Amino acid sequence: MRVLYALLFLAILFSAAPATAQMSILFVEDSDDEFGNAETFANAIESVGYPNTFYNTIDSASGPSAEYMSGFDLVIWHTSTDGVGLELWNGADEDNQELVSFLDDGGRLWLVGLDFLFDRYAAPGPTFFEEGEFPYDYLGITSYNVQSQGNDGGLGVPAVAPDTNQVINDLPELTWQFPALNWVDGVDLRPEAAPLYRMAGDNYPLAEAICGVYHDNRTAKVVTYFFDLALVANDQLLQDAVRPVLSFFENFTTSTSANSVLQQDFAVFPNPATGSFSLRVDLENAAVVEVSLLDYLGRVVREPVQARQLPAGYNLVSELDLNNLANGTYFVKLTVEGKSGLRPLVVQN
Repeated sequence: MRVLYALLFLAILFSAAPATAQMSILFVEDSDDEFGNAETFANAIESVGYPNTFYNTIDSASGPSAEYMSGFDLVIWHTSTDGVGLELWNGADEDNQELVSFLDDGGRLWLVGLDFLFDRYAAPGPTFFEEGEFPYDYLGITSYNVQSQGNDGGLGVPAVAPDTNQVINDLPELTWQFPALNWVDGVDLRPEAAPLYRMAGDNYPLAEAICGVYHDNRTAKVVTYFFDLALVANDQLLQDAVRPVLSFFENFTTSTSANSVLQQDFAVFPNPATGSFSLRVDLENAAVVEVSLLDYLGRVVREPVQARQLPAGYNLVSELDLNNLANGTYFVKLTVEGKSGLRPLVVQN
């Protein structure tokens, strides 16, 4: 069949599988850190079975080129605690066009650190973002609202906890080498972005502020942590924190290279959806199709719609039931002549 668009396979169904270390990783140190935070983070990645190539923006006097980054399955961009002159912003408070080009070509990015928003946008006002701006288009955020320490009465955040509807399995709650961590950013998200972490702590004034997010803009896939993962309480916790994210990204790699079995253009709408959703699929040839709904663990929560023969061309499968489902992120599974693909769907009943 003619390839209309490459399938966006969702690794969420397989993220509990053991890592096979097949993924190539570029680790970008974008900080003037003198405490070895980047090395700590990179070593943790290595220790859970993922060798990585280390790139230092200070030594190189620039960030990596799009061509160089394109040779890796995943780029991890770490700003640690630095908030001045980051190559993330091209050293000049502007979009890094090399990074943009990499992402526009289908790149995968894990961005981690404190103060990278502060570097470009200063303290939150809040600061709002719209289409055409990097934080909106790629990170999936609509506003930069608060910072621990700066907006919590000087307390700092004692912990961050996985969102109850996290789309990456087995993320641990994170505590720090210190009683609390300062300058963690709290943000709001585009509807299609998924929260991963929220600020936490008994009676903490900024509790529930989102500080970790996954966003797939249908080209790039980006996980962003608005805190420095290298500052968690101990090495074991750091390893436990990096393993599920790397497994999540690795399954995109294996899905793309080995399991791209469905080559159909299909769209799910509305998204987010309340009560029901519809699906449009473009078939070059008449085919038998099924539609089902899965949760983030890959469990079927709505049995497949009865298999039906659809003609070639655009077809609409409408009013598929979402009633009595908890709010959260699900995945619509389309099966065409025995070959399957997935699309994310946010349910807001």
